[in-house]
Amino acid sequence: MKKHVFLVCELVCMLFTGLAGCGEKGSKGPGDGPVGTGSATTPAVERNAVPAHTSYVTDEMYENALKFANVNLSRLKAVMKKAEARKPVTVAVIGGSITQGSSATKPENSYASIMKKWWQETFPETTINYVNAGIGGTDSYLGVHRMGPDLLDYNPDFVIVEFSVNDANNSFYKTTYENLVRRVILQDNSPAVLLLYMTQDDGTSAQNNHVYTGFNYKLPQISYHDMILKELEAERIKWTEISPDNIHPNDKGHAICGEVIWKYLNSVYEALDEPDEPLDLTAIKPLSPEVYMNGGIFDNTSISADKAEGFAPGGVAWGEFGKGWQAKAGGSITFTVKAKRIGILFYRSVSGTYGTATVTVDGKEVGTLEGDFTGGWGNSVYAKEIFAEKDEAVHTVTVTVPEGKWFDILGILVSKDKETAGEQ
Repeated sequence: MKKHVFLVCELVCMLFTGLAGCGEKGSKGPGDGPVGTGSATTPAVERNAVPAHTSYVTDEMYENALKFANVNLSRLKAVMKKAEARKPVTVAVIGGSITQGSSATKPENSYASIMKKWWQETFPETTINYVNAGIGGTDSYLGVHRMGPDLLDYNPDFVIVEFSVNDANNSFYKTTYENLVRRVILQDNSPAVLLLYMTQDDGTSAQNNHVYTGFNYKLPQISYHDMILKELEAERIKWTEISPDNIHPNDKGHAICGEVIWKYLNSVYEALDEPDEPLDLTAIKPLSPEVYMNGGIFDNTSISADKAEGFAPGGVAWGEFGKGWQAKAGGSITFTVKAKRIGILFYRSVSGTYGTATVTVDGKEVGTLEGDFTGGWGNSVYAKEIFAEKDEAVHTVTVTVPEGKWFDILGILVSKDKETAGEQ
């Protein structure tokens, strides 16, 4: 009798489940995981993306900004899931004046702040920390040296990198840019990185250089450059509508850039449950030599001059850089530095009172530092590499300024072996 009951139950089971079987090993019913796993799949969560606050970006514009294929989103999705779990998330940007927010009428109108708002509005119950490491007039060479205290010390979860209008399309900047991006992705907390490519009015941009890094690490990439140039070409937009000069976006330009980023983040968020194979970025070989991976900057709080004539600690303050050395009527200053590569961060003035300094390393002249920026676009800071060798060694660096001229050294850029990073 028991045997007949079992057979009846089995027949009923088969009628309800068809050929899928009833409880057989390897079968798959509603709510079951993949065949043979024996595990349940988490039901997809319905997510309602927050619409962008503006509507400047057409579908065609969006497509032109996002033509980069073979992107891995596992890290970005992991950060979104962390935010969804109400765990604090730190979002950050590093770049030049555009990232800093130049030409936006107020900070909250910048593309970077718009990006921050996406995280805050999409995850209103999560603490979103924000770091803006943009400094006007600076490139990825200075960036890769300052990124420790300016960016990495905050342990960011998501980072946008923007240096395309300040870098050039050459091998030097290909190396500095990749080293900067690589330093971010090698952090212990596995941050997600998005590369942003801006443009000047004539199309000048280091995008063609920077995309190699994006492709190598399969990173998300957004091209304001491609999008805007297509709109200009089709005469659907005028440059003067989006910028007050030849580079910096105004409020509308920042809004367009921010809207593209917003829509892209929404697209990733809406597909959060779609599988994205984890990619071990640490196992990917770099395209460029890793010569700036331990770069840093010394100022008058971390290194002392061996000898100074006419120079004294202090001088011009430029953002975070205000602890250097200044000469008001010419002079010279000497430092002893242990490094593989050495650069000088100095002030460029349009006043006509600043001079051009001569630099020697170990008694040999290696270059000049053009502090006189008369006729240039404005006062600024500039980092220039003056020495490069394969092996780390102790070197004597002397900066000499013509009599009667002003000059400000804001920092000594050094690249070292990992074991000696931080040492003089």
